[in-house]
Amino acid sequence: MPENENDVPIDLFWDGKGLTQCVRGVTTLIMGGATQWEAVMNAVDKFYGQWQSQAGPHGRDALLARLLGDDESHMPCYCTNIGDAQSAMDRAWLLLEESAPVRIACHVAGQGRDTGGRRCHVEWWPDDGEHYTTPQFESEAESRAFAAFAFLKLEAGQG
Repeated sequence: MPENENDVPIDLFWDGKGLTQCVRGVTTLIMGGATQWEAVMNAVDKFYGQWQSQAGPHGRDALLARLLGDDESHMPCYCTNIGDAQSAMDRAWLLLEESAPVRIACHVAGQGRDTGGRRCHVEWWPDDGEHYTTPQFESEAESRAFAAFAFLKLEAGQG
């Protein structure tokens, strides 16, 4: 294990995204100087661009179905059905093998039952203590569907 001038242990490893170093439990992606948090958030932003480039909810459903290995001929409505979206997110989270807390946060602007101005996102806290969040969506179903998509892409190392 290399040592620096202060005799602090440094672990260097290739994680599929670049050369990474770990000093005293803090992991930093060396390439580009990004931290692990920045690398994950940059990946989530990239995934969001891929998600938004699909032609509406059906295109996004098909994108997620392919990653989950679901039959596209009888495809669930991940972006519009909360049950389908919850199932997809749970399946993807298990594949990511994170033992981290995850939660759905939905906020509604205004008063009453009107969901106008509704903003939902998914947050998770991996073991490294960092806090990650997805972009915001108008529906809980789509925020869960996107989280499933992002979790699967992260698991595949496509960040």
